[in-house]
Amino acid sequence: MAVNDATCSNNPAFQHLSCSNIDIAEGLTLENHIFLVSQLPCCAQLALPYWAKITGWIINGKSEEMLLTITATVFDKDALALADYTDVMALDGEQKGEFEVRLVEYCGKAATYSLAIKETEQF
Repeated sequence: MAVNDATCSNNPAFQHLSCSNIDIAEGLTLENHIFLVSQLPCCAQLALPYWAKITGWIINGKSEEMLLTITATVFDKDALALADYTDVMALDGEQKGEFEVRLVEYCGKAATYSLAIKETEQF
């Protein structure tokens, strides 16, 4: 794609990571999730503030509201943790909500990620 004679990339700048594990609290269901890699921008003004994000839907099977922490941990090829990224959300009883965990700092050694969805008492 060309914008003002500059060429933007249609290819991702970073590698796609596979999910190695999902740990979810009782009463919750992870309906689906996806790992999305940011596109390489053609200029700094178009650059996203993260290199990838994990987004998906959680269903609260309990009747009461829950405060949730969604943590994505990035691992290298030897399963050593490199970084943790989190999102916090309140989810009403028996409702479905969307989460988005942004992976801010890129690490070229990243190979896999895991998700942990836990009930929390406070931010």
